[in-house]
Amino acid sequence: MTTTELSPDTASSTAIRPSALNATSARRSLRTPALGLIVVFITQLMLVVDASIVNVALPDIQKELHFSPTDLSWVVTAYALPSAVSSC
Repeated sequence: MTTTELSPDTASSTAIRPSALNATSARRSLRTPALGLIVVFITQLMLVVDASIVNVALPDIQKELHFSPTDLSWVVTAYALPSAVSSC
């Protein structure tokens, strides 16, 4: 037997089974979108929490800086605009 010839036992033990390859790629393809979705959900949660913090602080901002309701809407806009631009 030469070195280029393989016995049937050797060929079957070194070959990659298609079913194992498909299972691995299927797991990998499901993991990537799930991870991306988790990152998007966490990012969105942080944006909502940040906006809520600004809204909770509005009465104190109005009292300390003597802002009118119109000025308070500018505070919310001034906070939301850079947040929106940075997420693009």
